[in-house]
Amino acid sequence: MVLFLSFWVAVLSLYGCGDGGGGNSGESLPKWTIIVFMNDSNSISRELAGIDVYEMRRVGSSKHVNILLQRCSVTGEGMVRYFVGEGNLELLETLPQASPTSPETLLSFVNWCIENYSAEKYMLILWERDHPDIWSGLVEWDALLKVFSSFSSAIDLLVLDSSAKAEIELFDEVKNEVSFIVALQGVMPDDGFDYEKVFQKLVGNPSMGAIDVGKSFISNFKELYSNRNDVAISLISMAKLPTLLSYLDALGKELIDYQDSFSLWGVIAQTQSYFINAGEPLNFRDLYDFCEKLKDLKLSEEANNAIEGLKSSIKDAVLSEWHADDGVFSSSRGISAYISSLSGKEETYGGFAIVNDAQNWYDFLKERLTGL
Repeated sequence: MVLFLSFWVAVLSLYGCGDGGGGNSGESLPKWTIIVFMNDSNSISRELAGIDVYEMRRVGSSKHVNILLQRCSVTGEGMVRYFVGEGNLELLETLPQASPTSPETLLSFVNWCIENYSAEKYMLILWERDHPDIWSGLVEWDALLKVFSSFSSAIDLLVLDSSAKAEIELFDEVKNEVSFIVALQGVMPDDGFDYEKVFQKLVGNPSMGAIDVGKSFISNFKELYSNRNDVAISLISMAKLPTLLSYLDALGKELIDYQDSFSLWGVIAQTQSYFINAGEPLNFRDLYDFCEKLKDLKLSEEANNAIEGLKSSIKDAVLSEWHADDGVFSSSRGISAYISSLSGKEETYGGFAIVNDAQNWYDFLKERLTGL
């Protein structure tokens, strides 16, 4: 009997009782795999990226947190792939044909990380600097985000480490593949986030959920840039996007029929606008502030209901938000949208997912704002 009991104790200790983990040799999966994809193709961005990479190395991977990095080669041709250790970078692969602006390159890297460094949760950081304006950034990043549907696993937290990417058009591209997004409405300062502090917090407490990690990015940003007047950052829940888009669609339907173009453009002009560089067209505006300003117009009951529904859904979607109260983006509430004429941009905008998910809003931009 003693031998029989000893046998089953050994079997149970070998196979465990099902704690939800995975991995090899009966070990549970790491809590997080952090995937960092950097577009640092010129000398200025490469220097700035180097500072952030140094901060990541100061922490490095642990038993529970993997950090993988792909950045541009120092030669300027192709990209290189690293495992980020504590105080070092382990070169994993050289990719001479890879491009940081190629959707296929991003797809290959993410799926490689998921296959070789499986974890309970995944964070993807898309790092970039130096877009000349918000529109060009939207177009380029829209192409990158379209490959998310081909990822081998959903992304728990997406961090858009770049200027002015908190746009409903970009969010809509990944709402089914991403749980939460950290993004800026305003300008990303050259120094970006302090990755040492953010990663140290996660490595020290790897059981953190995606919302708490996202909020740590927000608080870190606030701590760093409380003296800047051109910053605005938010944490968005993608689960709330379908409701938000439905109200945006309803609002678009009502605004198509609003005939006072002069008053409408007056409201748009007063709505919080965004820019990366001085002098660029002010085509992107805060969606919540737009709703607030629309209350000055004499709209139908249906339009006012859509406005209130849209405001409420924005509040639900924005889990955390910070901006400089006395800054140039002081009326920010977390989500931007293209609210302007589509003249010269119809074909490009027509390829965005929002055209199907909020068709009446697209028709409003195309029929009421374009050509006036």
